[in-house]
Amino acid sequence: LINRVITLICVFLIFQTFRGSNISLSWNIFYIYTVIIILIGYLCQSITWSLIIQEKIDKLMISHEIQLRIRYGETDQMGFCYYGNYAQFLEVARVETLRKFGISYKELEEEGILLPVRNFSIKYIAPAKYDDIIHIQTVVNEIKNAQIIFTYSIFLNKKLIATAQTELVFVSAKNFRPMSMPKQFEFLKQKLV
Repeated sequence: LINRVITLICVFLIFQTFRGSNISLSWNIFYIYTVIIILIGYLCQSITWSLIIQEKIDKLMISHEIQLRIRYGETDQMGFCYYGNYAQFLEVARVETLRKFGISYKELEEEGILLPVRNFSIKYIAPAKYDDIIHIQTVVNEIKNAQIIFTYSIFLNKKLIATAQTELVFVSAKNFRPMSMPKQFEFLKQKLV
């Protein structure tokens, strides 16, 4: 509603300024300045709101984006990226997301914590080809008990080409049995709440 009122005021003022009325030059200048001030205020308000919204989204989401170039050896006879390679791409994205938040797979394994994949699903929408640069956005969706769930969006030239989800389980390296969430993940779990 506010946007519509501001737009109507701007249109009215612009119309009054340029319609060739008998209003004096000082009133025309006043109208122009008023329109400029309203537009600047509107622009600043939009930028402020978008920054506030992005900040809130960042606080709610644990996400990270990487980019990978499709190599020749990763393509099939049709020239498309072989579907089986996507599991490796998602692993790279997942590892880098955790690294961004201070969690190292290597350090977890040194502490006797393993993270095997229990469930993997992917939906292919469009193919990637040799030398394409894909962007993988990874989001930590859920951390509960002995599992962590990641979702992925894969883009090529800003177009969504695949979505995926993996569920990993925290497992003890001693007995290969599920274990409670390690303390390293407390920060991430709190951020999700």
